[in-house]
Amino acid sequence: MFCVIQKNGVMDGIESFIMNIYRNLDLNKINFYILSSQDITQMYDEEIKRLGGKRDITIEEIYKSPIMRTLKNLTVFNKKIKERKYDVIHLNICHGVAMIYAYMAKKAGIKKVIIHSHSTGIGKKSRKIKRIAHIICKYIFEKYATEYLACSDKAAEWLFTRKNLKNVKIIPNGINVEKFLFNKEYREEIRKDLNISNQQLIIGNVGRLSEEKNQAYLIDIFKEIYETNKDAILLIVGEGELRKELEKKIQELNIKSNVILYGRTKQPEKIYCAIDIFVLPSLFEGSPVSGIEAQASGLNCFFSDTITKTSNITGKVNFISIKDNPNIWKEKILDTKVDIQDRKKDNIILKKAGYDIKDIAKKIMNIYES
Repeated sequence: MFCVIQKNGVMDGIESFIMNIYRNLDLNKINFYILSSQDITQMYDEEIKRLGGKRDITIEEIYKSPIMRTLKNLTVFNKKIKERKYDVIHLNICHGVAMIYAYMAKKAGIKKVIIHSHSTGIGKKSRKIKRIAHIICKYIFEKYATEYLACSDKAAEWLFTRKNLKNVKIIPNGINVEKFLFNKEYREEIRKDLNISNQQLIIGNVGRLSEEKNQAYLIDIFKEIYETNKDAILLIVGEGELRKELEKKIQELNIKSNVILYGRTKQPEKIYCAIDIFVLPSLFEGSPVSGIEAQASGLNCFFSDTITKTSNITGKVNFISIKDNPNIWKEKILDTKVDIQDRKKDNIILKKAGYDIKDIAKKIMNIYES
């Protein structure tokens, strides 16, 4: 049996990656379990069940203390792996502390333990002790894995020790490339639903509403854009802990009528078609799934320079420092030519570059079976 551990139950890049892989594995060969540490969303539960898998929740949301939550997680995790006797544990994680699960898996007799890095940092608001713990834990627990994976070069450098980097395999965050092919009908459908004309400029962002995604800075950028183009729209897709904070900021900047906090969607491919320019000013990212999806839809993109340069697959990604004044972002964004007639060819580029999920799933399957 096979197991994937995810650090959160929220819908973000890791969850999208796991589900993309799950949908494309040969489920006649494996039993697939997803073990999550928090039950924040049940968005994928029906699909997981339909595909024959199972999602186990380690704890309920009753432990506010991260220490208590972690201890409870470890206890339940240990119980689950002994009950189910998995053949493979695939840990999709963002920091070194979570490597302790590799130690527990190895101790329980799991033959193949995979550590998969999906991030390049910890939020500024995180306590100093968490940063120190990240460094200490990766040196202590790294050795208990049998395979080391990362979604990008920067993600590998963040999670694994320097001496071990030679053993890390880079596995791109694959997507269903064809699904995100630009579709003019989708564009018109979403714009009609949102009461936005075809002439209006839509600046888009897709991701969890959280510190690392830096939507607060994105709103500052859009404020500058709005001052130049009063018809421009900012469309932010996703949910998260910072929603109320962002709503307050939008209200204070008096741009509420031009900013849409869309919430979650099960059809992101339609959203990308409606967008004109994609902006991702993240504080840190392993390899943004949303950025790959946006490029598959043929969008011009603006990423923060904290994101790995390898994420520029189509040649239409511009990197700007988040230390820069938002006005600099505005000028470069508004200087970009929007041409919906030129968006389909990028989909082919993504496929040739090896980002199609079917190819990625084969690589993952080979690792599971090796």
